[in-house]
Parts: sequence; C-alpha cells; structure tokens
Amino acid sequence: MAASGVSEEESEKALLLDELIELVDDHNESVCAAKVAVTLKRQRDEEASATARRLAMETLGEDQERSPKANV
Repeated sequence: MAASGVSEEESEKALLLDELIELVDDHNESVCAAKVAVTLKRQRDEEASATARRLAMETLGEDQERSPKANV
C-alpha cells in the first residue's frame, strides 16, 4: 500500500505542477497581450495627436492668410 500511496502522491504533485505551469503561462500571455494593447493605444493616440496638430497648423495658416493683419 505504501508504494501505491507514493505513486498517487507523485501523480498529484505532477498534476499540481502542470496546473501551476499552465496558470503561469496564461498569466504571461495576459501580461503580453496587455502590453501590446497599451502600445497600440499609445500609437493610435500619438497618430491622432499628430493629425490634430497638423490640422490646427493648417487652419492657423489659413486664418492668417485671410486676416487683414497679414497684409499690414
């Protein structure tokens, strides 16, 4: 009986270790996915900011061309 008890204990340890490895792998994948999402959001925000700045500068240039002060 002792031999079967040891075998069962080892099997349980192996199952627990496999489960732990799976949990760690899942966590690592989640962290990686979150980092990718943050990076993509930052890139989209930077692109939107650059577009807004470009449009603001274009509008400012158009306003200055139409302004009577520009002819002075």
